[in-house]
Order: sequence, then structure tokens, then C-alpha cells
Amino acid sequence: MKPTAVVQVNGKDRDDRWYDRLLSLEIHDESGTLADTCEIVLDARPDAVGEIAAPPIGAELKVWLGYETQPKFMGSFRVRNWTKAGPLRTITVEADAAALSTDIRKPKLRSHHQKTIGQIAGEIAAEHGLTAVVDPALAGRLIEHIDQQGESDVAFLTRLAKRQGATFKLGDGKILFAAKGSRTVPSGAEKTPITIRPDDVSTWQATCDQRGGYASASATYRDHPTGKRVSVKAGAGEPQHRDRRLYGSKAEAEAAAAANLGGLARGKMSFSLDGAGMPELFAEALVRLEGFDPDVDGDFLAKSVAHTFDGRGGFTTSVSLETVG
Repeated sequence: MKPTAVVQVNGKDRDDRWYDRLLSLEIHDESGTLADTCEIVLDARPDAVGEIAAPPIGAELKVWLGYETQPKFMGSFRVRNWTKAGPLRTITVEADAAALSTDIRKPKLRSHHQKTIGQIAGEIAAEHGLTAVVDPALAGRLIEHIDQQGESDVAFLTRLAKRQGATFKLGDGKILFAAKGSRTVPSGAEKTPITIRPDDVSTWQATCDQRGGYASASATYRDHPTGKRVSVKAGAGEPQHRDRRLYGSKAEAEAAAAANLGGLARGKMSFSLDGAGMPELFAEALVRLEGFDPDVDGDFLAKSVAHTFDGRGGFTTSVSLETVG
């Protein structure tokens, strides 16, 4: 099948002349707290029709990538900036996940008291006309008290996610909050493994290190009735990873210890690959490696995915994987 790319700007399809000028289109999908990004490079040399116009700042881009007849929707993006360069005359357009509005980046001063993660995410989402999709394993977790001091909602949710061993992302009108390293999607449904075999890739590399050698992890919270610092632990045995931050409650400290131990386990083996375009891959996808090597085969989570389409019709995917926690 022939690779293809489809782009809409503010709901309007691009014409054939635009696609003839398309030099490259790249989608970066990152797990954790980074927003998805899109970069488009166009040949901007004037022709008989005239100049190729740059899309307006703030314009909405919708992008599909894949193969003819059924390209996969990659998401909505909002144009952050464009750059024109010469003498070869190019336009480079950079866009972020469309949910990144100006308001969600404004600093705020407020406190969240006796609320669950689901309530906090839902309230912030409603303020920006978004929908909150929160992993059931996290939605009911009570946050006794947390301050938002001069932080934007993006920065605050990023910090909250890290403290709770979660991933926070914005995209397609949603705030997504999922347990890091989970085998389920934020809605709670089981992820379907995407199987990759050696014939599917052009190059691959696996690295195993000692980062996952910790048997336990500890975190500390302040016990308010006594004023004392109390330590909690996830796992058992030595060596033990110690989190130096002071948490506001026992529940937060326990969640942080479990998240740290899971993160250390996920880092034990990493795997990277390059191959022909695989539009079905996305960050946090469950990937099953088969036939590579007995020490490598098994289940991994996609940490980052880059899809690249070039004007000559080439379509490639690069993926970074990490061990499932």
C-alpha cells in the first residue's frame, strides 16, 4: 500500500499544489507530561500561481497518516509558530496538541482541599471547555491538600501526575490522566498488545541496566497531629530508593513510593526501533516483541513515538520502549 498524509487547516482540506510542496511531516507522541507535537516543512519557492501561504498562528491542524484508503487520525494541533527561511525558501510550521490554549498556561493561585484526582482534573477541564478522562485506579484517590502557587494548570497537573505515579497529557479536547506503566487505557479498558517482529523493523537496539535493581522505595510525609516525619515503603528488601521530598499525607507518600518503584522497574530494559510507518503505534501503547532475542522478547510500553512522512512518499516510525512496570 502507498503511504499517504492528509492535512486540514481550520477544517479545510489542502489542495494538490500544497501536497506537491510538502517536504516532510513529523508527529511526536510522548508519554508522561509532554504534549504531542506536529512539524510540517513546505517548499515555499514562488511558482506561476504565487507564494505558498503560512497557516495563521493559532490555526487548527488535523492530521491523518498511514496508507491509502485508511490513513489513521493522528490528532488535532494548534499552530504555535512558523519560520520562513532561504535561499531555498522553506516554511517550517510547528504545532502543539490542540488543547493547549493560552488560558491553560496562565499562572493561578489557589488550593485544592479534600478532593479526589478525578474531581481536580474534572474541575480544571471544565474551566477550559475540555473533558477529563481519568484512570479508574486514580480517579477516586483523595488528595487531602495541595496548593497551586503561581503555577499554570498545565504545570500543576504535571506536578500532580508525577507525585501520583501518573501520566498527564492534553489532546483532542481532553485532559488524560492515566497510571504510568498501566496495561489499561484511561477509561479502564485493557490495552490490546501491538505485536512487532524483526521483519517489521529496519534497525533495533536493546539496553539493560541496573536502574531497576532496587527492591524497595520509600517516601516521607508529615504527620500533622504529631508534627513528625514518617516514612512509608513500597516493596521489600535492599537496595532501597529514598525519595527526599516531603509529602503532605500518608496516602500521597505511599503513592509516590509505589510510583518510584514502578518507574525504576520500567527503566530496567529499554528498546528502540526504526521501521516502515506503523500508524497504530502511540505513546503508552502496549507493544509485544516476538522473535528478536530470548533476553528481549516480551511486553513493553511505548515511551515515545515519532512518525515521519516525506514528500517523496516515504513513511517511517521510530519508537522508544521501556519495560512494563
